[in-house]
Amino acid sequence: MRFLTSVVFAAIASLVVSESVAQQRFTIDASPAPASQAVGIGRPVFVRPGTDDHQLRFVSVAAAAVVFEDSRGVRRYAIDGKIVQSSVTESAQFLAAIVLGDASSAQSSELSLQVFSFDAGPIYRLPLRHDFGEPFPGVSVDERDGSIALLHHAEGRVDFYSAAGAIVEERHVTTGPYEIERTILASRARTSGHLAVAVNEPVTDGVHSVAAGHVRIFNPSGAVENVFEIPQRALSALAIAPDGKQIVIGAYDVPANVYRTTFLDDTGAELHWIDLAAEVIEFDETGRHVLVSDKRRLSVVEFDVPRNVLDFQLREESDRVFSSALSPDGNTVVLLVGQAVFTKDHFRHDDLRVVEFVRVRSGEYISRTRPLDQSAEYVEANADLWGVSVVLDQRALVFMRP
Repeated sequence: MRFLTSVVFAAIASLVVSESVAQQRFTIDASPAPASQAVGIGRPVFVRPGTDDHQLRFVSVAAAAVVFEDSRGVRRYAIDGKIVQSSVTESAQFLAAIVLGDASSAQSSELSLQVFSFDAGPIYRLPLRHDFGEPFPGVSVDERDGSIALLHHAEGRVDFYSAAGAIVEERHVTTGPYEIERTILASRARTSGHLAVAVNEPVTDGVHSVAAGHVRIFNPSGAVENVFEIPQRALSALAIAPDGKQIVIGAYDVPANVYRTTFLDDTGAELHWIDLAAEVIEFDETGRHVLVSDKRRLSVVEFDVPRNVLDFQLREESDRVFSSALSPDGNTVVLLVGQAVFTKDHFRHDDLRVVEFVRVRSGEYISRTRPLDQSAEYVEANADLWGVSVVLDQRALVFMRP
């Protein structure tokens, strides 16, 4: 296993590029394109060439509604209850929501899985059993056909459902006691449909720190394709490449007492690592480039070489990276930087700046920063082949690629 070293790039303010280069290459230099007619806009999705005549879609998941929008108009579907968990495919073709039936009571056991298609609207509704006091299950929807994996954290179980809502497999992913607190982390391979799963739970009874000991790889039907051990690690993030052949985990290594992000192949062999416990991990569509970031630092790593092609770290102590994303071709990185502001009744992101890194012919990244005139409670940045988008509460800024 190899430890990656790299040169840390300067802070945002010290990164300067010429106006001519910026005008040719940076999407955030353009005026934001008209965004959405919907109220409560969610994530803009850039539809890829060959998949649809409409280049831009919007998906909004409100407390009690799902909204789909493109150039054909807005389609809003009211939810009888409160959405407590959701999963949207990258193309926005499928959306799965966990809905609490009685929105006025957190003690309600009326939980359901509701699945939607961008084109067809509601597909099915499936009642779920839920005991008061347990965390709500997580959900992962398959990009290819809308099939579902439900993550039952308390029970340490993953249920696989077909595209029609029929149960296919129930898989227990831990042998630990039922009563302990645990969290299932999962990542879906976009093109192969494989699901990587790990479980954070107490190392031993009476120890408060949590760690994962295994990573399991399931095929789309729920069959186990591989299980491999990892040292006891408290995972902060987990991602599997689009083809299901590479895995990256961000974690605190409990025995070694270090924070690291580790790169593995699908057999569990550790290839290399960097000294960063990633909170966000994202592959490009080839699996060659991987973005890893936490609140202070962002890196882009070439998986096979291995080497860091970008390593960016904030200098201002009060600044934080709130959201980051990598484009499918690996050539654009976008992040939202700002300051966290706490008041007596809510949390806000302030002094927001959107930063775009663009890879040039030499292989290096150059950057441009654009201050934003708005603070927000919810923020998200996304990058695609078509451009860059930023979501600030109810407002979406869409910068189309020149």
